[in-house]
Amino acid sequence: MNLPRLLRADACVIGSGAGGAVVAAELAEGGMHVIVLEEGGERSRADATGRPRDMLPRLYRDGGQVATLGRPPLLLPLGVGTGGTTFVNSGTCFRTPPDVLERWRAEHGIEALGPETFERVERALGVAEVPAALAGRNAAVIRRGAERLGWSGGYLRRNAAGARAPACARSAARRARSSTSARCTSPARSPPERRS
Repeated sequence: MNLPRLLRADACVIGSGAGGAVVAAELAEGGMHVIVLEEGGERSRADATGRPRDMLPRLYRDGGQVATLGRPPLLLPLGVGTGGTTFVNSGTCFRTPPDVLERWRAEHGIEALGPETFERVERALGVAEVPAALAGRNAAVIRRGAERLGWSGGYLRRNAAGARAPACARSAARRARSSTSARCTSPARSPPERRS
């Protein structure tokens, strides 16, 4: 692919995963010209074959063998390509915990990440709680156990609108889950106009 050597934009976002794609979309919708740099290639649902032998080397950094530091080390499956890890994960969507948001506010002056921000992003991604019927019997047993122990809990929230299969990573192959590539980067996809 022959790309121009010099691109001009108001902002350059590194990565099109859960963070980068949302930031790129917000900046583009605010009128900025945005460039998104991604480690891998453009991904589509056709890439999600459901065959690990095909998918691991193409869709994951280091074939899915990136490990965390610590004891024990844990495998951290990082997606490469448009959508980043949101393209390859199960679509589980957690909000940033309040104590982390408070630390970001105190240490970095980040103020605008209240519930309304999360709600807007969740609407854009199609995030919803997995219905009990779809979650399955194992999830129901765990939920009953949590309730008996007095713990809070519920079914996972996922970006898998219209999913008809259990909440698993293979649902992308069933064309149910939406990565941030599909939902958030379209406002930032067209190349920025040249400025004088």
